[in-house]
Amino acid sequence: MTAKEMFEEIGLQELKFNSEEMMYDDEENDLLNTYVSFNKSRSFRDDRQKPRNEIEIFFFPDECIDFDKFITAVKKKAEEMGWLE
Repeated sequence: MTAKEMFEEIGLQELKFNSEEMMYDDEENDLLNTYVSFNKSRSFRDDRQKPRNEIEIFFFPDECIDFDKFITAVKKKAEEMGWLE
């Protein structure tokens, strides 16, 4: 099962902004506040020459989304993007 399918199973749709920014949100129904976004950071610190990978998560337990399924989907997407080894 792909990360996209895993997110859809819990009610979040894929929104692609560009090649470096993607979000899984409930924009279609606008019933959930839970979302996750995968980005390349725009700030450069220290001596780093390239942007860093960034995962931003907003999870609201009272929305009754299975946390284990949510985190498994987040991990799967990070793996698909090559962010985890």
